[in-house]
Amino acid sequence: MKFGIFYEHQLPRPWSEGQELKLFQDALDQVELADKIGIDHAWEVEHHFLEEYSHSSAPEVFLAACSQRTKRIRLGHGIVLMPPGYNHPARVAERIATLDLVSNGRVEFGTGESSALLELGGYRVALEKKRDMWRETLEQCLNMMVMNPYPGFKGEYFEMPCRNIVPKPVQKPHPPVWVACSNRETIKLAARLGIGALTFAFVDPKEAKQWAAAHHAFTRPHDECVQYLETDPGKVDCYRYDCVLNGFEIGGGSIRLHDPAVQARVFKAMGISDEDAKSKFGFLLDALKMGAPPHGGIALGMDRLVMLLTGAESLRDVVAWPKTQKGTDLMTGAPGDVDAKQLRDLYVKSTTEPAG
Repeated sequence: MKFGIFYEHQLPRPWSEGQELKLFQDALDQVELADKIGIDHAWEVEHHFLEEYSHSSAPEVFLAACSQRTKRIRLGHGIVLMPPGYNHPARVAERIATLDLVSNGRVEFGTGESSALLELGGYRVALEKKRDMWRETLEQCLNMMVMNPYPGFKGEYFEMPCRNIVPKPVQKPHPPVWVACSNRETIKLAARLGIGALTFAFVDPKEAKQWAAAHHAFTRPHDECVQYLETDPGKVDCYRYDCVLNGFEIGGGSIRLHDPAVQARVFKAMGISDEDAKSKFGFLLDALKMGAPPHGGIALGMDRLVMLLTGAESLRDVVAWPKTQKGTDLMTGAPGDVDAKQLRDLYVKSTTEPAG
């Protein structure tokens, strides 16, 4: 077990002259002491306009000051607000790398979206789009830290031309990545993405121990790792692979599980009961019992290859029927409304009113 300290810089009213100065100086003294007595992490939030609750609107400055008064303690952003309305991804990449350099490789890169309407409204960040913004900008921010040069990007929420983002961080390929988790589904998302989960005790320990497969639940574990499925699933590596060209993933796949006994142990490690496994994947489990041989494959993204070959800036420039990140078709307007007869034939009931 490791221990850390966590700062929001709370300052209740009434305020008097010099209170904010004392608040920050006391926090710096505390982090310096924590470093000396063996505390492992110091985390700092990013919040805006939340007077009394948090006066920490520039955590990168506070953490940089901490880096010069400490030697070993890890310095964590808990978190950087990733929607572009708050922080442009290139600026985030530059700041994280610079902090990693001045701290000699001690940065923990916590990320998130914010849930406070006061913050979201102040920076005109759409509540319903903030999760999609986080995923798009985090991926590109990490690309900026490792690609030389960064080839540019044209997405739904931000775009920029080809540039080399400097400096690069000390930790390779980049500092450890975390996401703020205020609910169970985000914890599971963090597990699937292979990043850390920053959370308070919003879930019980038993539920938090559930594991999600990094690729999917049917990837074959290395033979020497099977022994850890029940005792330490984090040590289990699998036969999965990606094909990357000029920093872009153009294909991915895996060697599949063909042993039903090992498959059952994987499900158990992930918290999937025998009943749920049979209900959801019974057809596959029955096929494995018939003696399926070792098998695998790879799926290539032909549209991504065409994008690279033509020098296009975005997949939307080469896909015949481009979709937005929400899966809507800009040309046909799909998905559209389904008429009452079709719903009746399928024994499906719509709970929303048709558009228009």
